[in-house]
Amino acid sequence: MRLLAEEELRRAAARSSDSPSGSRGEDDAAGLAGISGTLAGGAAVPGGLIGSGRGWSADRAVTEVYSAHYRALVGLAAVLVGDVLTAEGVVQDAFVAMHGSWSRLRDADRALAYVRQSVVNRSRSILRRRSGLGSSPWQVLPGGSGEQLARVARVARILAAVGAVDDEVAGQVLGDFELALAARQPGSAGRRGPGPGSWRRSSPVHQRPAAGPGPRAGPGAAPVRVVRLGQVIPVGGEDAVGEVYLLSYAQTASGPQLSLVARARPRSVRPGPGMPPTVGPGARVIQPWPGASRLEQFTATDDKGTSYQMTVRDLGGGPDGWTLILHPGPPYDPRWLDLVTAPGQPAVRVGLIPPARTSLDASVTVSAATASPGEHLLHAVAARLLTTPPAVPAAPWPGPLAIAGGLGDVIAALQAAGALSVLSPVPGQLAALCAGLHLPGHGITAPPARTLPEPWLSMLAYYHRRKTGTAPASGGCAAAAVTLPELDGIALAILGLHNAQGRTVVHMHASGPMCQASYRPDDLYYWPVTWIRDSAGRWHVTRASGQSGTGGDTALRVEVIPPLSPTTTWIDVVTTGRSAQVRARLPLRWE
Repeated sequence: MRLLAEEELRRAAARSSDSPSGSRGEDDAAGLAGISGTLAGGAAVPGGLIGSGRGWSADRAVTEVYSAHYRALVGLAAVLVGDVLTAEGVVQDAFVAMHGSWSRLRDADRALAYVRQSVVNRSRSILRRRSGLGSSPWQVLPGGSGEQLARVARVARILAAVGAVDDEVAGQVLGDFELALAARQPGSAGRRGPGPGSWRRSSPVHQRPAAGPGPRAGPGAAPVRVVRLGQVIPVGGEDAVGEVYLLSYAQTASGPQLSLVARARPRSVRPGPGMPPTVGPGARVIQPWPGASRLEQFTATDDKGTSYQMTVRDLGGGPDGWTLILHPGPPYDPRWLDLVTAPGQPAVRVGLIPPARTSLDASVTVSAATASPGEHLLHAVAARLLTTPPAVPAAPWPGPLAIAGGLGDVIAALQAAGALSVLSPVPGQLAALCAGLHLPGHGITAPPARTLPEPWLSMLAYYHRRKTGTAPASGGCAAAAVTLPELDGIALAILGLHNAQGRTVVHMHASGPMCQASYRPDDLYYWPVTWIRDSAGRWHVTRASGQSGTGGDTALRVEVIPPLSPTTTWIDVVTTGRSAQVRARLPLRWE
């Protein structure tokens, strides 16, 4: 990571010295070299103090450090903020702060490190105020030096994800690199003021929990009890005629919930003066489902007499699949619910005790992970690439070109950190995948492999087939319920699936200390990779289409690409983390 940052700094200095605009050339390069020394862990300010300085008063410490290092510190600040007058003020403030902190420093060497870091931090604050920035961004929009920062930031996230560096070190190196680049921007060193902002803030990397010997519920992973239901309940009334298909019941940290699919049914149109001329009396039409407000009219009573109201959990995943949260959450597990869909309608009993084992029960197996941390991460990158080829509708994350860009830097950083063997076949496989998807600019130096993992090949074949168009998946839903062992701080529960609008969506729930990382672009490197193999032997990849949650509890809608056919009789859900792999076989009966 440090080597990449230094290389980008050298490139920035070279471009600046070659620029026709007449920049500071050698002075800038020298300043950047000093910052590069800071990135490499060396001292950016030359010189040393005589003696340790222990026993000095605060006044003497300031006098000695000031005499030995003032000019070098002003030079450093001037390179960063762009003018000497501001730099002198920065250094003066830093020495005032050092004087006030001498009681805990009490050492000249520590004092020098303190005042140097204070100069850097204060210079960084000035540059951020000029650019209208808040905290250090980890995600950068394309354009200008933002692309350079994005390359280093991506490597920082990746190395933190595989445990090669901790978040504090990664953040420090990235912050220093950001500061060095900011010194090259318009508005510094007497240039014109800051141009339009090219930064977009994102979350810092998250510290990963230490990988254990195998998958198990770790600290913060709330147990989730799930029950497969598969029950159809009619819904009637003036505002809706249809049915809900109950997929599953789950007792989660946020309370009990029902996962369901709502479907409208055709109804006869009564004669009336407002009837369109094209619709005759007695015709049957399908009215759209009225939405969340209709579902929130549901009420329930359990076997102990507790009454419940319903709230729809908004997941942003489409109008067909819903999650109903029951209020209040009982401190016990109900044996059954009497569900009422509208006032005056009869109650329908929903059993919440799993029956004796049936042919529709899921089976779960756990095996040790065979991939290194770096290989696991590259498999996650491949899965993301395969969910976002150009033929896929726009997704709420960067497209495949953005994901593929700079993969050569990623692989080099993983190999340098020992997280990826130089003999690993995965870089070559990833190069071949990029070639198959027609994604240039990945920067991978390994020659493309001749063979690819079976899931990648299956998905690549689908990608090429669908350019000519394929039939969308027909409607339907299938009840399924299983809780998977925790992987990398995330425990997943599958709560059912349905086909609608030409896609297949799996209802899922995540718990555990890392589940809030979710499927944002920056958090690609933190989630287990989930593939699905259907009963015909075809592989599918998954991506989140909607989510909602707080704390250690997240509900998900996960889209399956390509969609599942209603003729699918079972699926293998293969979820791979850094420490283990979980395979769950789910028999399916479509309704």
